[in-house]
Amino acid sequence: MLWVYALVAAFPTVRDGVTFDELKAAWSGNGQALVMSESLTGIEGCLWRRGRLRGGKTVPAEGLTSALWGNRPAWGIVSLRRTYPKLKVLELTVSRPSRKEFDLKNIR
Repeated sequence: MLWVYALVAAFPTVRDGVTFDELKAAWSGNGQALVMSESLTGIEGCLWRRGRLRGGKTVPAEGLTSALWGNRPAWGIVSLRRTYPKLKVLELTVSRPSRKEFDLKNIR
């Protein structure tokens, strides 16, 4: 089974996307606050080898939307198997070969 995760924020968030480096910083506790459902706490190894979430908190699944709205501009990670009408999906931007600033050394 394929699981798809998304980076989200409270719907009125102005920002539409974040860089992969910003997400890594948030995960490690050196950036934006990050909120994740307790049911997703096992995904750390799938995302990167850096270990457990250090830059945020976990909440019960039914409290995720409230936690993001109450801690704006926090980001959240959700499974797309469920809908979240009061959250907006943020684009995760990565280095693209078609961009002028592309550097092959930055590919992870």
